Amino acid sequence: MKLYIFCMTEEVLERYYYRGDMLRRFFREWRADPGNPLLKRQMDYITRNIPAGLLAIGKGRANPWPHTEFLVSVENDWYDIMAVEKQYWCVGCNSLSEAERTVFPLLKAMAKPFFVVSEEGMHYGWIISRKKHHALS
Repeated sequence: MKLYIFCMTEEVLERYYYRGDMLRRFFREWRADPGNPLLKRQMDYITRNIPAGLLAIGKGRANPWPHTEFLVSVENDWYDIMAVEKQYWCVGCNSLSEAERTVFPLLKAMAKPFFVVSEEGMHYGWIISRKKHHALS
């Protein structure tokens, strides 16, 4: 299972927290045509670069996948993370529950909002810190 994890702006979090389906459709459209200038401009507006602290995870370690630059190790399991234009990760996991157990806690620890969409688009939603979640509820 591939999960696309986007680092979102605070403004989009506040305006679209309850409109996840709209964001899911946008990201699917963007992935189908990433060269589209209008979609690229919208992507640049709603996303931010992945925080440097997360990009540094796994750098300089023994890399079991030489085709990728970014990896994360959780409980001695390696997860393949590819940063593209540093606005999102593409994470390979065996299941959504595995991602919830391993990768998502790293994101919740950050002070940034993230939006996740599975490759097929069936699974999607926000990952935010508990403090931000209480503020939005």
